[in-house]
Amino acid sequence: MRLIATILGVCLAVLMVGGYSLIYLKGLVVSVVVESPSNAQFFHAELSAGEDLAFLLLPDQKAALFYSAEKPNCLSGALVQLRQRVATHIAGRLWNLDGPGELAGLRWYPRNATPYVAEFETLKSFHDGPCDRFRKPGDKRDVVLVRVDDRLLFQDVWLKKTEVDEEDIAALVRQFD
Repeated sequence: MRLIATILGVCLAVLMVGGYSLIYLKGLVVSVVVESPSNAQFFHAELSAGEDLAFLLLPDQKAALFYSAEKPNCLSGALVQLRQRVATHIAGRLWNLDGPGELAGLRWYPRNATPYVAEFETLKSFHDGPCDRFRKPGDKRDVVLVRVDDRLLFQDVWLKKTEVDEEDIAALVRQFD
């Protein structure tokens, strides 16, 4: 009986050390920096009646964020510098997000998902009307972005990729001049 307890104890210890190694030490080895797209990519979602959120992923590790609302009539935007890296894939749908403030960064994501940990540094921002949804220039914060096929998860909102012509993208970016 004592022999069985010893064997079970050793097996449990090996499983615990192996699990720890798989989850935490793997994150020390893998660190991938994400390349910017060669063309701008536009993602959009309707938050509620009359409210919209748009995310424009730009070349050169930049993104433009836009929020608009009909009531009150307002438009707010931010141009941010992205410093992003792919989270560490553990197994199946389990990912480890490492970054500032992440002590236990284990997360489950949908199949075909690629999560990124990104630092947003606000370069420019504007607002027209009573809403000011984005941070001021110079502010930094960490966010998690998740890409699944033609969708992007940002701030707990699923945005859908939408085709937009180059003239419209140029007009959006001119908002920051």
